[in-house]
Amino acid sequence: RKGAEVNPLLLVKLLSPRAWAVAGVALVLAFAGLQSARLAHAKADQRDPRTHGLWRDEARIAREAAARSAAALAQAQAESSDLKTALAEQNADVARTAEAGRRASAAADAALAMQRRAAESAEASARQVLASRPQGEPCAAADRIILGSLP
Repeated sequence: RKGAEVNPLLLVKLLSPRAWAVAGVALVLAFAGLQSARLAHAKADQRDPRTHGLWRDEARIAREAAARSAAALAQAQAESSDLKTALAEQNADVARTAEAGRRASAAADAALAMQRRAAESAEASARQVLASRPQGEPCAAADRIILGSLP
C-alpha cells in the first residue's frame, strides 16, 4: 500500500514469546562468540612471534638471566678487589725487595772498597818485604822484616 506506515509495536506483537527467547539465545551466543574470538586474539598477542613462546615466560627467563649476570658481576668485582689488594701487596714486596737489594749492593760496594784498600796495603807491605835485604843472621833478619811490615 501506498503511504502505509508500519507500527513498531505491531512487530513486537507479531513475535511470540518463544521467538523472543530464540532471539535472546541467539544474541547471547553471538556475544559469547565475540568474546571467545577476542580472548583467542588476546592469547595470541601473549606469544612472541619469533619464538612462539609466551611473553611471560620470556620475561621470567630474562629476569633470571639478569639476576645471574648481576651475581656474576658482583663476584667479578669482589675478585677484582681481591686481585687489586694482592697486586698492591706484591708491589710493596717488590719495592721492599728492591730497597733491600740496594742496601745489600751498597754494603757489598763498601766491603769491596775496604778489601781493595786492604789488598793494596798488603801488596805495599809485600813489596816492602821483598825489597828489603836481610842483614845479619837470617832468622833474626826475617823476624825484623816481618815485624816491621805489620801495622
